Amino acid sequence: MEYLTLNEMKRLAGYVGSPAVTIYIPTHRRGRDVEQDPVRFGNQLRAVEAQLAELDMRTRDIEEFLAPARALLDDSEVWQHSQDGLAVFLDKNEFHAYSLPFDVATRTVVADRFFLSPLLPLFTNNGHFYILALSENEARLFEGTRFTVGEIDMPADAPDTMGAVTTRRESYSDAETRTEAGNERRRVGQWLNTLDKSLMAVLADGKAPLVVVGDVALLPIYREVTNYAHVVADGPRGNPERLSATELHEQAWPFVEAKFRADLDAVLSQYGTVAAQGRAAAGLEAVVPAATHARVSVALLPPGLEVWGIVAEDTGAVTFTDQTAAGALELEGFVAAQTLLNGGEVYAVERDEMPENADAAAILRF
Repeated sequence: MEYLTLNEMKRLAGYVGSPAVTIYIPTHRRGRDVEQDPVRFGNQLRAVEAQLAELDMRTRDIEEFLAPARALLDDSEVWQHSQDGLAVFLDKNEFHAYSLPFDVATRTVVADRFFLSPLLPLFTNNGHFYILALSENEARLFEGTRFTVGEIDMPADAPDTMGAVTTRRESYSDAETRTEAGNERRRVGQWLNTLDKSLMAVLADGKAPLVVVGDVALLPIYREVTNYAHVVADGPRGNPERLSATELHEQAWPFVEAKFRADLDAVLSQYGTVAAQGRAAAGLEAVVPAATHARVSVALLPPGLEVWGIVAEDTGAVTFTDQTAAGALELEGFVAAQTLLNGGEVYAVERDEMPENADAAAILRF
């Protein structure tokens, strides 16, 4: 199973071609429902098969096209180590499957672009964060939004216990070898440094805050050795080994909530300022063309909005339509994807806080 990083999101957003198949299903971490997850996925593949046939694709070509996805049905490792959701993207040349740490609704879309809106909780600047639960006996990584949390599988090379890393005594300084405390601190530092390097495969291209929940003795050392620039200055303290994902989320959220609120307030205030200067756009009719031409610096989008339309390649003008129309794409996901592709930021804003009560808004570069 692949990691869904920001770079992967950008690559998916940049694909244009028919057919582009997107499948989302909720999955389960344990219990009897785990056995039903591949059955549900198989049902979605049959739905895709029917839609491809409607596009006049030959049976032999459909079988070849869906072969990588069908292979996933028999991969017991995938289903036995699922998180809370599965996202699958399939085109003529590539197949990608991502385990998601939050629940998604079952959805299958066959279009000219991938359907990315359900992934936005991972990439908005005001709600997506990480939790590292840290003790000498284990390290666990979680990904959360305001309302959801899920555990992420640690990278294969991650030393998830201090005992997994052995410090070479010849590397100690003379001063450190005089005290057992010095030896222990060096050993802890080596473990946390190695752990941090492995976690960068997940964290490196993101800007989401990382809240560290852990033993008091470990926290300052981790903050010294980490290469991740967005570690929250403070966090819950104490041994997290017996805490569930939900309990960790409850403890970590207060440490990022104030930052997210302050960031959003600043962006909304900035919107008001630049709107008076003519450097803002409100409504999908205005925001989509701006995103098409790389003019969006910050996109403000209400979560859960799903509006479909056709975007003119030259002007970016929008013709609203339904999902079944040829060339239709989901406009909120399109704006978000284009904004991220061009180095901008995306914020989720509740409808009652949206500038000008619009279905989308943007701060423009020019």
